[in-house]
Amino acid sequence: MAKKLSVKPPLYLLDFERVFRTIHGVLLNEKCDPSKACLHFGIIGAAILNEHHRLPAKAVIGAAAYNI
Repeated sequence: MAKKLSVKPPLYLLDFERVFRTIHGVLLNEKCDPSKACLHFGIIGAAILNEHHRLPAKAVIGAAAYNI
């Protein structure tokens, strides 16, 4: 018989939303376009997760280019 796994999310939805709203609010206050700020979301989000939530996080950011 297979064991039933208990999956606990690393961060609850309300905490995730608080992190998102904090970063989003700072970007809006600085007159930045949040739709073009994935670098900031990645770096600041990882810092918040490391410092305040004690979760081992690192920013993973990349780009894609296509030659059509």
